[in-house]
Amino acid sequence: MSSIIMIRSFLYSKTVAVPPDSIDNLVCAVREWSIECINDELELQMFDHQTDLLIRLGRDMSNVLIDYGKKLLEDNKPDLVLKYFQYAYSLADKAFGHGKPVTTSDTHQPSTKYRQILDELIKKAQQSM
Repeated sequence: MSSIIMIRSFLYSKTVAVPPDSIDNLVCAVREWSIECINDELELQMFDHQTDLLIRLGRDMSNVLIDYGKKLLEDNKPDLVLKYFQYAYSLADKAFGHGKPVTTSDTHQPSTKYRQILDELIKKAQQSM
């Protein structure tokens, strides 16, 4: 099993899969790499499963599209804004689908707050057309 590491900063995002030769080598490499990232003032997030990373990326990209859409709404470009918001909804919905509990004993329930927010934004974009 490989670990997936994601570096995020204001300027860029980078994902690296680190195949372990041995646990000690992996821990040492990740520790050194993490310290380097922190020293460069980057926000560091580590995921131990690809589904967790997929969920996070879907939600983050949805939020980025919402922010771009809001800026375009101010610039009076409603058709483009509508596409941004609809795609943001689709990404967030897919992330929600991957985050659903697999078993009935799992009490984790992903948030659906994005639906209300995006429904209002989509409605606003449609009214601007």
